[in-house]
Formats: sequence, C-alpha cells, structure tokens
Amino acid sequence: MPDVACPTRTLGLANERDRPPALTPEGGRIDIGAAPVDGSVEVSVSDTGVGIAPEDQEAVSTTKQEGTGLGLALARKFVELHGGQIWLKSEVGVGSKFTFTIPMRADG
Repeated sequence: MPDVACPTRTLGLANERDRPPALTPEGGRIDIGAAPVDGSVEVSVSDTGVGIAPEDQEAVSTTKQEGTGLGLALARKFVELHGGQIWLKSEVGVGSKFTFTIPMRADG
C-alpha cells in the first residue's frame, strides 16, 4: 500500500478498530479495508449492525449524535482538509459502510 497524505490515526481508524461493537449484534462483523483507487487510497469501514435510516444519514456524519460522539463529524472534516471525500451507505437492519478517499502522496 502506498503512503497517503494523512496518517490513519488522525482519521480515527484506530478508534473504530478498537471500539466495542456496541451497535453490531453478536456474531456480526466489522470490516476495515483499503485499496488504491485513481490516485487515492479508498478506505472503508463496514458493519452488519443496526444500520442508519436514510433520513438520519446526513446528520450522523455532520453533528454529534447519541452514541457517536464527534468521531464521524471530525473524520469528515479531516478527510476534506486532506483533499478527500467521505460517504455513507446504510440500510436499517442490514448495516453500514463508511468510505473515504485520501489522495496518495506525490513524493511517495
């Protein structure tokens, strides 16, 4: 995997990896993946948890929500400050997938 323009710890991935799966049922999964895509690194965190209703998805990633703290709002800010994009796909009862891109270093 090539270097990216931002350390992953800054984006909160260590917190996501280490946090208890409070919203993922027993036997569920939390997966973290990364792959190079068009000059960027695309990172995704997905789970088989409770999911997020469509009408709540924008608010979850922009404001403090019950149980989420500021993590997602800060992740959005850090990703955008580093020239990346972040998005969410979720279905109630199925789970959620948060994905972001960060440009690869030009000097790497």
